[in-house]
Amino acid sequence: MTGKSGWMREICHVRVQRYTGEESFWDMLIPDSVLVVTPLYLSKLAFNTSKAQKVFFQHIISSGVLCLALSETSLVPDFMRSLSESHHIPMFTSLYDEFHLESRLTGVLREKIENIISLHGALVNVFGHGIVITGESGSGKTECACKLTERGHVWIADDAVEVEKRSALLYGRSQGLVKHLIDIKSIGLIDAKQHFGPASIRDETVVNLMIEFQKTRQAQEKASNHHAKLFRHIMGVTLPCFGLPVFPWSANTHIHVENIARTVTRERGKS
Repeated sequence: MTGKSGWMREICHVRVQRYTGEESFWDMLIPDSVLVVTPLYLSKLAFNTSKAQKVFFQHIISSGVLCLALSETSLVPDFMRSLSESHHIPMFTSLYDEFHLESRLTGVLREKIENIISLHGALVNVFGHGIVITGESGSGKTECACKLTERGHVWIADDAVEVEKRSALLYGRSQGLVKHLIDIKSIGLIDAKQHFGPASIRDETVVNLMIEFQKTRQAQEKASNHHAKLFRHIMGVTLPCFGLPVFPWSANTHIHVENIARTVTRERGKS
């Protein structure tokens, strides 16, 4: 950040926008936002007159921008640093491009302000355990969640899992735009309620377990590997996490997930 400007101001809204340079942009700017500026517009400002540069910052002030984020750079131009200090607008740089930076900032603000993060994976409830299944693309997360639901467990979300912290617990659900939708590669998007029936679907569950699918090419499955217990920390909450080797031809991954859930149930019963 540049100097001490803006340190007493608090960001309390999830608002991130990218500067477009259009004349109508300032009329569309949301107040109390973090504004992302690209090297292209920085270079244009650098070659503008000092009066034009001051007009830019007057727009920043009158629009209620809380912070400036300079994308794809590690340097703050001297004129930006000077104007930032004189107008008390905090500023920072990032090597991310404008789209990646906007996405990451939005995610960070949601986590810190709303206590919400997004995870790539599937979410099911197995034997009363809310389980987030993660892993790289093609590891069989969706297929496993579907098989578990067909065996009588509860389907919550596929692909985009939204996790919210309330008090000391984590709650998982599907993101609004893809709620109750499943993306099956051989079929496409299907409606989970129509496919499994309303009784097999729930909007939300407490999340208390993670399983990470780890793709491998070993010739044989080793069921004992799924007992490799790890821990993941999400928004200050510690979750037990199991690494589960999966195979392109494996047909029993859902059985291993059930066994993990049973193991966790027995461990809790002993404690």
